Amino acid sequence: MIDPVIVGDTPELRERNRKLRQAISIAIDWEEYSKVFQEGRRNGDEPAATRHTRLARRLPEGVNPVTSKLVDGKYVRRSIEDARKPMVEAGYPTDGM
Repeated sequence: MIDPVIVGDTPELRERNRKLRQAISIAIDWEEYSKVFQEGRRNGDEPAATRHTRLARRLPEGVNPVTSKLVDGKYVRRSIEDARKPMVEAGYPTDGM
C-alpha cells in the first residue's frame, strides 16, 4: 500500500485513489473468485465482508455499502456499471470496460 497510485500523498490524490479502490472493490467479486479459483474458502472461513470487523458490526449482515446496495429490501452486489462511476470520478477512462 505504498504505491502512489493506490494511496497518494495529497488530499486530492487520496480522494482520487479512494474512488479507484472503490471501483476495484465493486468490479472484483472476491467471494466468487474464491469459489472458482480456490475451490471454496480455506478452513471454512467466511467471506471477508461478513467477518466481525468494526465495519461489519455497524452494517446489517456485514454488508459492505461500497460493493452492495439495497434493492427491494435486500442487499445485492453492485454491477460493473456501478464500478464505472467512481472510475470516472477518479479521472480514469472507462472506454472498453
